[in-house]
Parts: sequence; C-alpha cells; structure tokens
Amino acid sequence: MEKIQKIYDCSIPEADFEYQDDSRIVDTSLISREMMNKIEIVDENKIEATKENASKIGIDFEEMKKHDSWYMMNGKPCYFKDRPNNLAILNELLCVELSKYLSVPTIEYKLATKQNKVVGLISENFLVPEYEYTKSIYAPKSVLQMVRRVLTDSSFECDDVLRKQVMGLVIRNFYASLIDRRENSYYATDNDKIIIPPTHDFESAFRRVDIDSSMDPLFGYNFNPESIDVLKANNKYFLEYVDALKEYNMLVAMTSVEDKHGVIFPNEFVEYYCNYDANKKEFMKTLGF
Repeated sequence: MEKIQKIYDCSIPEADFEYQDDSRIVDTSLISREMMNKIEIVDENKIEATKENASKIGIDFEEMKKHDSWYMMNGKPCYFKDRPNNLAILNELLCVELSKYLSVPTIEYKLATKQNKVVGLISENFLVPEYEYTKSIYAPKSVLQMVRRVLTDSSFECDDVLRKQVMGLVIRNFYASLIDRRENSYYATDNDKIIIPPTHDFESAFRRVDIDSSMDPLFGYNFNPESIDVLKANNKYFLEYVDALKEYNMLVAMTSVEDKHGVIFPNEFVEYYCNYDANKKEFMKTLGF
C-alpha cells in the first residue's frame, strides 16, 4: 500500500528539513501545470562515468563518479539533478530569475521528468572547455586578494565588466542567503584575468533572512555599516545593485518562472517567498543598506 503523504504543522523550510513525507515538499504534482522546457529522463541516454567520458565532457573524473548523473540530450552532455522536492526546484528556478535580473552569469535549468512526473532539473554542462576551472575553495591567496580588490578598491585597475559581475554575485548571494557556496563556486584565470562561469546550484536559497554574508570563498562579503561604507566609496555598482534589490518584485519573478516553465507556485509558497523578500529587505535596513 502506498504511504499516505502528510502535511505537518510547520513552515515550508522546516518541513523540508525535518520530514521526508510532507506532501508540500515531495508531491511535485502540486507545482506541475502545463509543463514547458522539460526533458524526459531516459535510462538509455545516461553517460557512463569513465575517464574518457569525463574528458569529453570537460569535468574531473572523480567529480563525475561522485555526481554520476550525466545524460546525453539532443547531442549535448547534461547534468540531471535528481530532486523530487518542490522547495529545491522552485528555489533553483527563482534564483536563476534573480541572477538574470542582476545580470549575473547563470545556468539555465529545464524541468526533468520521468513518465511525465517532475523529478528534478537538468542543465547543459556550463564548464566550457576553453578554460580550466577551479573550485573557489581552492583559490590561492593571490586570487582571493585580486577579487577583494576588484570589489573594494576603486584604484585597482580591472575590467569594468568583471567589477560589475563580482559586485552582482556578492549582492545575489547575500539577498538569496546562499550559504552553500564552498563547493558550488568556480572560477578560471586567463592572462591574470578572472573568468566567472555561469553559476549554479541554488536549492539552499531563500531559507534564512538573517544571513549577512555567504560562504563563497571568492564572492562573499560580510555586510555591516562599516563594510557597506567601503563599498559605497569604492565600487560604483554597489548602490546600483542596492536600488535594484529594493525594486525587485518577488511576485513578478514567480510569474516569470510560471510562464517560462509551466509550473505553478502553490499559495503557501507564494506567501513564503513574499514574506522572505519583505523580511530580507527589512534586515538590509538594519545593516545600513
């Protein structure tokens, strides 16, 4: 007999953290409408985790073994994120929308289905072979110092696009309260220039409003009145991004996700995300934004 799913007397993130059978989280039919931008996962399309295939895709073999979920779709290697979890899926899609709003590099997700049931997300490989990418957690001190100067030193000569991208990433990570960036942040270098690939993996977003920084070794920043003054004086894009966040409309973002992917935000999720947005903006005021 199929186990009856439940709804517990707790918030959405608490349900996601504490329970495995809360239907608000695990019943993906709740967010399914006229699904678009979807890809059906077929076992025959799975790419075997071998050194040869890892080399062709352009990823580390050990990483491929660890995340053995690559599929060939329309002639392109794609990564299937097996997450039949409504909060994780909607967080990912909303953070892509936020990234685009802030002009931050981001991957594009499509809904992954099995027998027309949403089971997660799928995306093309974003680590293009032109560069050799490194996880930010392994960045040497010289790279960490360079990125910090790009962010906080107006006298430091760098590409203006890079300065804006770095500021945008820091602001995006802060607003979305992304606290799992240690393993999910990459960079490359090219003639002493920092290359930022499309960012990915946002399922932990929008969970706590009282996060004043992110765990990203490269694109994190501790916000307080003093550190904000530094940005105001040294990064011409800071106030531009702050104004953009103040104008950010979570309802519009949710509507855009619904239109692009054919999903629906249940009422409780709409209330949850709108409350997050309002509370985060109030928290920003306490830090001096």
